[in-house]
This record gives sequence, structure tokens and C-alpha cells, in this order.
Amino acid sequence: MTVQYEEKEDRKILKVREAQVAEVRAVPSFYLRLSDGTALEYSGTVIHSVGPRGENAVLRPLTALTAEDLSSLISARPLSWVVFASGSQRIMFSNSWLLTLKPGPDDIWRMDLRDGHTLTYPPQ
Repeated sequence: MTVQYEEKEDRKILKVREAQVAEVRAVPSFYLRLSDGTALEYSGTVIHSVGPRGENAVLRPLTALTAEDLSSLISARPLSWVVFASGSQRIMFSNSWLLTLKPGPDDIWRMDLRDGHTLTYPPQ
């Protein structure tokens, strides 16, 4: 089975462009599952914005969105998903949403990939 990401010096670039968001939750913790089986659980705050980040970007915690707003992510495709060596993640979706995860000292995440690999923060 091929690895689901391309590894660079300080990051991994996930190869999940063909998948769609099948499930998403913001509380009590963040959970995202794609149609290909890739799943991410994260204990920290996810920051949401729409479109490219610039000085006028409206940044807010994903938990501030209504359930209806959050449901608009269902069926969107991840156009770019980068996992940095620092533990941060940046996910751009086909509906123009940009989600950013920047783990604090007590935050953890676990990502189960469709190829059987598991990525964690902090690394185990």
C-alpha cells in the first residue's frame, strides 16, 4: 500500500484530494472524517477563516460556528492538507474554508490515515 503523504524536510503533505468530508464535529473536541477513512481527532482550538489569509481575514474558533455553518463542510474536498513538524496543521477545502490547528502545550491530536499509518502529536 502506498503512503498517503509526501514527506518534506519540515512537513508532510497529505494526498487526500479525492476524498470528501463525511463527518465533522467541533465539540467537545474537533473530529474530522473523510470519505476515504482518514480521520483526525484534536483536543485544541481549531481556527476557521474563509478564503486566503490576509490582513482582512476574519479568524474565529470553529466552536463559534453554528451546527448549520459547520454542516457546510460536509462533502467539501481537502485541496491542501499540510502537517508541520511543529504539530500545526493547515487544511484548505474546496468550499474556501481554511482550518488551522496550532497545538498548545497540553493539546494532542491523532490522525488515522487510510493506508494504515497513524500520525500523532506529540509524536509517539
